[in-house]
Amino acid sequence: MKPRKIAIIVNPAVGQDKPVLKIFNDVFTRNNIDWDIFITKKSGDAKRFAYDASENGYDIVVAHGGDGTVKEVAHGLLGKTTPMAIIPGGTANILAIELNIPFDVASACNLISNCKNIKTIDTGNINNEFFILRVGMGFEADMVRGATRSLKNMIGGFAYGLSALGDIFKSRN
Repeated sequence: MKPRKIAIIVNPAVGQDKPVLKIFNDVFTRNNIDWDIFITKKSGDAKRFAYDASENGYDIVVAHGGDGTVKEVAHGLLGKTTPMAIIPGGTANILAIELNIPFDVASACNLISNCKNIKTIDTGNINNEFFILRVGMGFEADMVRGATRSLKNMIGGFAYGLSALGDIFKSRN
C-alpha cells in the first residue's frame, strides 16, 4: 500500500527533543505523500485526532510520541480499517522496539512511505481501560507510575530503573 495522504499525531511532551518537521517534510514530499500534522495538548487529543483522521479519509494515521501516544492513537482507530504507523519519540517506545520500527525519524518515515507490511495486533480491555502492549500491576505499575515526566526528561529511560529502586526501598520500610 503506497499512502497518498497521512495524518501525523505529535505529542510535543515526548521524551526525545529532536526537530522533526523538516524530516517529515523532506521524506514525505520526496515520496509524493500529502501529510498533515495534529499536535496534542492534553490526554484524549490523540484518540480524537486518530478517529477524525480515519473518518476523513487519511490512508495512514501516524503516532509520533511514546507508548502513551501510541496507545491513544490505536484506541482512536479501534474498529476502523485505517492502519496506524509509529514514529518513535518517547522515552521507552516498547511497542516500536517489539515491532522493529527504527528509532531514527527519517528511517521510520521511509518505512511508512514504502508501506509493505501491515500487521494486525491484539488489543485488550480491563475495566474499560484499553491496552495494546501489556498490562502491569503491583510493582511494575508502580515503577511506571513513578517515572514522572520530569524524571524522564532528566535521565531518560533510567527513570524507570530509579523508580523501581525507590519502590524497593519503600517496601523495605
